[in-house]
Amino acid sequence: MIDFKDNIADEIAQISNINKNELISLIEIPPDDNMGDYAFPCFRLAKQLKKSPQAIAEELKEKISLNNDILEKMETAGGYLNFYINKKTLIKNTI
Repeated sequence: MIDFKDNIADEIAQISNINKNELISLIEIPPDDNMGDYAFPCFRLAKQLKKSPQAIAEELKEKISLNNDILEKMETAGGYLNFYINKKTLIKNTI
């Protein structure tokens, strides 16, 4: 069974050198389905990296390389990086 949140946290951890378990606790489910299946708020990283949350979200989006079997797309919105799970994979994983 695929743990989508774990896969996302693993990718961000490799790019940011932040503890994967800490990242897992930060990844959230957006309040609206139109905002994606998972969202990573970049506000906490802004102080550490001395960049705006929006800039951090854009950089992460450029560097993350999860394959299309897991993600349909990623979008930035303000200081968030939103992840859209591949629906076919989600359905196979659920059934």
